[in-house]
Amino acid sequence: MVGVLLYNNTVYIHVNVNVGGDGDGDGSGSGSGSGDGGNDGNDGSGSATQSSTAATPSATATATATAATVYTPAFSERFVLEHADDLGLQNTENAFGCQLYPFFLERYDQQLKAEGSNDVLSDDVLSNDILSNDILSNDTLSNDTNTNSDTPPPLPPARDVRFQTAFAYEAHATPEKTALLRNQDQYQQQQQQHDWNLIEDLERYDGYLAEYNRLVTSFAPVPDLMEGIRVVHPNGGGIGVDHTVCETLRLHPDGLPGIFGGGNNGNGDSNSDTNSDTNSDTNSDSNTNDNTNTNTNRFLSFASTTGYAEPLLPPMRSHRYCDAHTLRDKGPNPTLMELDYLVHDFERLCRTLQPTSRRVFIDMGASLEFHANNDGDGHGDGPVPVVELLDLYERFGFAFDHIYGFEIAFQDPNLVFGQLLPEKYLANYHWINVGITETKGHRLNPLHSILSGYNEHDFVVVKLDIDTSSIEVPLAHQLLEDPIYHRLVDQFYFEHHVHLAELAPAWGESMVGTVRDSLQLFRDLRNIGVPAHFWP
Repeated sequence: MVGVLLYNNTVYIHVNVNVGGDGDGDGSGSGSGSGDGGNDGNDGSGSATQSSTAATPSATATATATAATVYTPAFSERFVLEHADDLGLQNTENAFGCQLYPFFLERYDQQLKAEGSNDVLSDDVLSNDILSNDILSNDTLSNDTNTNSDTPPPLPPARDVRFQTAFAYEAHATPEKTALLRNQDQYQQQQQQHDWNLIEDLERYDGYLAEYNRLVTSFAPVPDLMEGIRVVHPNGGGIGVDHTVCETLRLHPDGLPGIFGGGNNGNGDSNSDTNSDTNSDTNSDSNTNDNTNTNTNRFLSFASTTGYAEPLLPPMRSHRYCDAHTLRDKGPNPTLMELDYLVHDFERLCRTLQPTSRRVFIDMGASLEFHANNDGDGHGDGPVPVVELLDLYERFGFAFDHIYGFEIAFQDPNLVFGQLLPEKYLANYHWINVGITETKGHRLNPLHSILSGYNEHDFVVVKLDIDTSSIEVPLAHQLLEDPIYHRLVDQFYFEHHVHLAELAPAWGESMVGTVRDSLQLFRDLRNIGVPAHFWP
């Protein structure tokens, strides 16, 4: 496809060089780019109060002209959200997210036994005091092996990870352990009906994710992608687009599915999924190419417009936070602020870039000093997550042209620019040391004043973490409910403070809503084309 657009008095000839893999990104390029492409009002420090009036019409037009996102969640994500109530995740008195990862305890037990210790955990954890006799004495959980009573014998208390419901216990228990609570035939019937493969999936995913992080860490940084995507033709021939450079971002010959168990759902079978239900999310395509518009992998979630991503699961950050060693010692948890749970489909994101694309990062809650001193308990010299994220994008060729940092707590500019901010970001960092508001149309609502000044062909990343639910939750819902924003945000990171037991000491009174509410919000955002990720 060939198109022409005028940008800053320069004629750009839009040529679809790599037709097979560009999806809908190139198809709408020439139709909407000329309307707001010349409005680069976000250059300079005054951009925090940029009006959205000029950008709104073209943003709306491109939103309606672009194909809708088709989102397919990973098996684990779908299972957990569908059974959120059964798992106790609707609990407003703090749900336990780490109940999904008992294998950490079992691994720790193996380590203790190898060291000659008898102080193991998993036997206690897989039989929990929260599973009261009242819960276990109903017909569904009758213990036919206990012939002396209709009620199973009392269970020993757990110490570190708690199953809030019998359902949660069953979703993880082996046939042998579950036989303690129910007749073996009953268990087999329930297993076939509900497909109790959650623990196996999560344990396999843990291994795949470790390999993914190894490949990301060892990935050799690439130059600015725009240098390869923007093709300048000689003799006044204009500027075209070539996405061939995007192939250099592929971590595996078969793309991300090749890392996470391969295609065919990662199981080697040709069945669409091991679920017996008829949910429309079922995977059916056996192609493992990252450029397809169909999910081929059981372990990753997939959006037809932005590619693969990690499944949305508790504890809403690195699942290694649930590691038994750190929870058992009750000391600082070094995984609290880690980003190793995030999965980015950089090849797919690369194919959305156009010759006029501006790379933009909007950071709401940019307290660099706090995170620089946070190693899991608010002390020491820990990681700076937002800088880690910026570095990650830069490693894969996404060099941000503009970084907007909103922070309400006053910080000396000499400290921000002289010490906290890496020197390489000085030229494109806009420090805005004021609070934000959720009021629609207000100049201090960054969605209005900053985001809406860009267009669909720009690459925009939004991070929201201001620890004030009364402001940040409405902003997240504005992203969800306003179609103007749906095609403007390419990645969204949000620390949603809900009633999660593991984070209750840190989040305190800022917690509003339930884990189930959060899972549904993030799923809804992904469904409408906003790739949402939990932020630590």
